[in-house]
Amino acid sequence: MRRGHPGALDAYEAHGAISSGDHDAMLDTAINAVTTASEEGRVAVLQSVDNRTVRELNARVRADRVTIGDVARSGVILHDGLIAGVGDRIVTRRNDRRLTTADGFVRNGALWDVTAVLPDGSLRARPTSHDDAPTVRLPTEYVAEHVELGYATTIARTQGMTVDETHTIATPGMGREDLYVAMSRGRHANRTYVVVDGGDPECLPGQAPPSGREVLERILATSHAEPSATETWDAYHPGRAAPLVPPARPQQPWSVVPPQPAPHYWTGVPPSSADGPVLGR
Repeated sequence: MRRGHPGALDAYEAHGAISSGDHDAMLDTAINAVTTASEEGRVAVLQSVDNRTVRELNARVRADRVTIGDVARSGVILHDGLIAGVGDRIVTRRNDRRLTTADGFVRNGALWDVTAVLPDGSLRARPTSHDDAPTVRLPTEYVAEHVELGYATTIARTQGMTVDETHTIATPGMGREDLYVAMSRGRHANRTYVVVDGGDPECLPGQAPPSGREVLERILATSHAEPSATETWDAYHPGRAAPLVPPARPQQPWSVVPPQPAPHYWTGVPPSSADGPVLGR
């Protein structure tokens, strides 16, 4: 998959790890899968390549949790424009050494559960992975500028992470680098939900939307990475080996400057005025 080979999709299809459908259906299916995993004690990541989809996923998850009573409806407005109330999961997006915790300080990418919303708009939150840890107060300004809902995240932010399961919204326009990262973070399962919405029927009458497999193959054929020097050489010089040592530059003749006579300096000792005038010189 990292090299863009379509055959890499076969194993995922064989394990039922690829679903496809319209935008709303795929978001709902992915959210339900992550909810089930969490209820069964598995650590699952819900992710997409772009911030817009991540924001929509976060909004939908929160709405579902408000409906079933797990989260307070009211709260404070975060940096992403969404609301966080008691019971919500949030993520901090900036290191701040002034905000100390039991094991250090508030860090970028850390997940928290909101325990209280204070009258001034600040939040009290506890680290998600430590139920017995003391809470931390996140000031109003920090909340407004550096806190977002933490139910979903971008693929770029999961690099280096290892979890039980990943659930990824795949959309046209992704690059294979994104898909590779998304589908390699889970120990036990890596599932993708491919959005295959068709175009405007008035503009493309009778044209069926692409299949999920077709969308994924296009993603694998798309690279957003900067090519290396070797890849650039191969693209412009097919069949020719890249030189190991750059060719030497032609030597330029040195400009010969003829030696100049050394300036003459008088080194005699001037006569003393006590010797009287110097005549005949």
